Amino acid sequence: MNRLYIQTEIIKKLYWEADLPPVKEGAYIFGFHVEGARWEPSVGQLEESYPKKQFSVVPVVNCRAQLIPQDGKEEKGVY
Repeated sequence: MNRLYIQTEIIKKLYWEADLPPVKEGAYIFGFHVEGARWEPSVGQLEESYPKKQFSVVPVVNCRAQLIPQDGKEEKGVY
Protein backbone atom coordinates (compact mmCIF):
# COMPACT_ATOMS: atom_id res chain seq x y z
CA MET A 1 0.00 0.00 0.00
CA ASN A 2 1.29 3.42 -0.94
CA ARG A 3 1.84 5.54 2.21
CA LEU A 4 3.14 8.70 0.49
CA TYR A 5 1.69 11.66 -1.34
CA ILE A 6 3.32 14.62 -3.07
CA GLN A 7 2.86 17.90 -1.22
CA THR A 8 3.20 20.97 -3.41
CA GLU A 9 3.91 24.53 -2.37
CA ILE A 10 3.85 27.42 -4.82
CA ILE A 11 6.89 29.67 -4.31
CA LYS A 12 6.10 33.29 -5.08
CA LYS A 13 8.97 33.64 -7.55
CA LEU A 14 9.44 32.81 -11.20
CA TYR A 15 12.29 30.56 -12.31
CA TRP A 16 14.34 33.36 -13.84
CA GLU A 17 14.53 35.21 -10.50
CA ALA A 18 17.93 34.33 -9.06
CA ASP A 19 17.12 34.84 -5.38
CA LEU A 20 15.19 31.61 -4.73
CA PRO A 21 15.73 30.24 -1.20
CA PRO A 22 17.73 27.00 -0.99
CA VAL A 23 15.69 23.79 -1.07
CA LYS A 24 15.50 22.15 2.37
CA GLU A 25 13.22 19.26 1.34
CA GLY A 26 12.01 18.07 -2.03
CA ALA A 27 12.81 19.70 -5.33
CA TYR A 28 11.96 22.87 -7.19
CA ILE A 29 9.92 22.31 -10.35
CA PHE A 30 9.46 25.01 -12.99
CA GLY A 31 8.24 25.38 -16.54
CA PHE A 32 4.54 24.79 -15.90
CA HIS A 33 2.08 26.72 -18.05
CA VAL A 34 -1.67 26.85 -17.62
CA GLU A 35 -4.03 27.13 -20.55
CA GLY A 36 -7.26 29.11 -20.32
CA ALA A 37 -6.35 30.55 -16.91
CA ARG A 38 -3.61 32.66 -15.32
CA TRP A 39 -1.70 32.66 -12.09
CA GLU A 40 -2.51 35.79 -10.07
CA PRO A 41 0.46 36.52 -7.76
CA SER A 42 -1.37 39.10 -5.64
CA VAL A 43 -3.85 36.50 -4.33
CA GLY A 44 -1.78 33.34 -4.93
CA GLN A 45 -4.32 31.42 -6.97
CA LEU A 46 -5.61 30.76 -10.47
CA GLU A 47 -7.91 33.34 -12.01
CA GLU A 48 -9.68 33.76 -15.34
CA SER A 49 -7.33 34.39 -18.24
CA TYR A 50 -6.97 37.79 -19.86
CA PRO A 51 -8.69 38.22 -23.25
CA LYS A 52 -6.61 36.88 -26.15
CA LYS A 53 -3.94 35.48 -23.82
CA GLN A 54 -4.12 31.70 -23.96
CA PHE A 55 -1.23 30.65 -21.67
CA SER A 56 0.20 31.83 -18.34
CA VAL A 57 3.45 30.89 -16.57
CA VAL A 58 3.12 29.27 -13.12
CA PRO A 59 5.70 30.24 -10.47
CA VAL A 60 8.24 27.74 -9.14
CA VAL A 61 6.67 24.79 -7.26
CA ASN A 62 8.37 22.97 -4.37
CA CYS A 63 7.38 19.27 -4.45
CA ARG A 64 8.15 16.94 -1.54
CA ALA A 65 7.03 13.52 -0.40
CA GLN A 66 4.94 13.33 2.79
CA LEU A 67 3.54 10.38 4.72
CA ILE A 68 -0.21 9.82 4.70
CA PRO A 69 -1.52 10.22 8.28
CA GLN A 70 -2.02 6.92 10.13
CA ASP A 71 -5.51 7.84 11.31
CA GLY A 72 -6.72 7.92 7.71
CA LYS A 73 -8.24 11.40 8.01
CA GLU A 74 -8.15 13.45 4.87
CA GLU A 75 -6.50 16.84 5.09
CA LYS A 76 -8.62 19.61 3.66
CA GLY A 77 -6.98 21.48 0.78
CA VAL A 78 -4.64 18.56 -0.14
CA TYR A 79 -5.23 17.08 -3.59
